[in-house]
Amino acid sequence: MDYLKNSQPWIAALILLAMVFASSVTQAQTVAVVTAPDLGKVTAASNGVTVFNFAAGTGEVTRVSGSGTRAAAGAAYATVVVTCGSAASNEGDGEFGQNTQGGDTQGGGSEGGDGQRRDGSGREHQGGGWCDRDPLKITVTNAGSPTGRAGPLGAFTAAMGNAVLVSGSPSTPANPLVFEIQGLGGTSRSFSIGADFPIYGDDRSDLPTGLATSGFVVTMEDGKRSHGSFSGPGIGAAYVIHQLKMAVASDPNTGAPMRLDFGRIVLPTSGPANVNLSASTGERTVTGAGALANPAPQRGGFVVEGQRGESISVSVPPSITLTNTSGQGSLAISTNTTAVGVATLSVGTGASGSYTFYVGGSFALSPTTPSGAYQGSYTVSANYD
Repeated sequence: MDYLKNSQPWIAALILLAMVFASSVTQAQTVAVVTAPDLGKVTAASNGVTVFNFAAGTGEVTRVSGSGTRAAAGAAYATVVVTCGSAASNEGDGEFGQNTQGGDTQGGGSEGGDGQRRDGSGREHQGGGWCDRDPLKITVTNAGSPTGRAGPLGAFTAAMGNAVLVSGSPSTPANPLVFEIQGLGGTSRSFSIGADFPIYGDDRSDLPTGLATSGFVVTMEDGKRSHGSFSGPGIGAAYVIHQLKMAVASDPNTGAPMRLDFGRIVLPTSGPANVNLSASTGERTVTGAGALANPAPQRGGFVVEGQRGESISVSVPPSITLTNTSGQGSLAISTNTTAVGVATLSVGTGASGSYTFYVGGSFALSPTTPSGAYQGSYTVSANYD
């Protein structure tokens, strides 16, 4: 019984030591990218790389180079939060030696009975450990392989939130970007990351459109001593779509360009006349005057190509003015079209889609209309919604 009674202090010391080590394993420092930069929908350039920059601090996105565009002008944030964990998880500078039930130390450092940490010299550290006390070295660099049309992130910058800068120039673009912040002092600290985000154009047909991602990693380590490092990954994202292209359609029967042509009309001898060319059918109707079969009339046709499944808005002018090539007189054409206000690029395979629409028109004639050839031009447009 005396033997068991005398051994109880050692049993208590062993239990205390086990509790200290258990808490050290279950809790750790963390580096978390809590908001990731997202450029949203991006229309790729027809050729070359477009580089967007999202700014540290504000999240403002600007186009640095290239001709790609964003569908929306929203901010893209990359916010990082670093945390030290509990005091138990942050080791002191000493080694654990022999421990007693009281607060005394033999050999290396120990957890004293008063809850303070002592190193081998007997010095006390209140509360947290190295990441609460020491300056913290932060490194930001790109990581992993980009996907889709994304290129590797670069030219990183940083802006302090409630983190306090100790050294370095985080506002100067770099890859890797390295700077130091003050120890966390028992609370979480934050800062934001900016970077250049390249997006490849449609000349890179080997790269798919759709979701594009590019990774980066933020690493925290002790700026004074070697305590290992803690990292948190982040991902920049964009949804890339094909550049819109428009061309004159080809006649399915002859292969000839479908340019708006009313053909040859015979002026009325008396009274008004009217000419109408249907955009839907291509049929020409003449009332009050005559018409010749050759050259054959032709409605105008256009093909819009872009990202399959995307919606587009098509614009056709309500009127066109044709001018007599001899310089005498003009004709006012009222247009009609098969284009709807909002259309879908639904025809095609894979990621590419197209939409075809036609343009016709009508105009009035009188016996006094100057004869001759009439020509003019008009502009149609299409844009992603």
